[in-house]
Amino acid sequence: MIRKLHWLIRKEFLQIVRTPVLVAMLALCPVALTGIVPLGLSDDAGIRVGVVDPSHSPRQADIVERLEASEHIAAIEIFQTVQAAENRMDANQIEAIVILQPDGGEPVLAIDGAHTVQAFDAAYFTVQSLYGSDELEGMVASVHRLYAGGKGSTRYYLVTMIVFLLAIVGCCLPMLSVVWEMESRRLGHLRSTGTGAGLYLSGKMLFCLLTVLVELVAGLLIARLMHGLTCAGQPPALFLLAACFVVSIGNLGILLALAGKTQIRCIYLFVFVFIILVLLSTMFAPLDNMSPAWAATRFVNPLFWMVDGSWKVLLKGAGTADILPHCGVLLAIGLVLTVFNVRGLRRQ
Repeated sequence: MIRKLHWLIRKEFLQIVRTPVLVAMLALCPVALTGIVPLGLSDDAGIRVGVVDPSHSPRQADIVERLEASEHIAAIEIFQTVQAAENRMDANQIEAIVILQPDGGEPVLAIDGAHTVQAFDAAYFTVQSLYGSDELEGMVASVHRLYAGGKGSTRYYLVTMIVFLLAIVGCCLPMLSVVWEMESRRLGHLRSTGTGAGLYLSGKMLFCLLTVLVELVAGLLIARLMHGLTCAGQPPALFLLAACFVVSIGNLGILLALAGKTQIRCIYLFVFVFIILVLLSTMFAPLDNMSPAWAATRFVNPLFWMVDGSWKVLLKGAGTADILPHCGVLLAIGLVLTVFNVRGLRRQ
């Protein structure tokens, strides 16, 4: 059995090596998704803040001085009325409004919520400028440090791009391999040699795992060199999470191949299913933005568990024990998909 498994992995390697276009895509994907794309998704222009002070209080100068001291505040405007500041916000010319109270109470912070990630950045850096990082937890403004990883949103999107890279490679590789072997009738030849469905799937998954881990290392290196991203948690936890993710996303790719049977139909199925999973995975919007019904789909969405676990490891310093629930869910999803794939392969 070990010998057959080694032969199956070697076969998968030779299939890729003999396809120069696929080799080029595997080499360019980490560069494009973790090196180039995040440059266009980040917001390096800084945050524009409006200060509303109808009574011209002496606190205005102190507030403006604190805001100007922050490297994340790009511009500050003074307004006489709240309505004037809100008009500027509606015109997308400022992202945050600091309203000074006539009675000397704590300032009120208004944030433009049109773009959720930008709103979290605006809330975090504005409150940090006014009160210091040690007093953030006690403020009325609700901030989420997960989405405020530095100037702009580069780190937030960078983690999602790394997961996106792993998802594309982990799903497409086994899908294209299976559908090609079905169309060329090589799958029937393999079955005639006594290769069972379980062994066949094991070979696909092991080779997919090795490829995804290589892509993960390449993506992390590029992200560190180009964007300064460092893993705040334990790197082995991230690799364990990626391995569990491959079990689910790789089996999903094989299921799409068995359902499509041809490359054209598989591509249509892949695009349709993948877009839905990505949009519901919180890759580009937090979970709080979804309705309860759609938010409940995260429990069967492998991309959600991978994204959430990656954020915790890379940005929040989580360890292996913190992502064990994520690994358990990913393995459970992969096990269910494996059952369907084994039955589908036995019908071929």
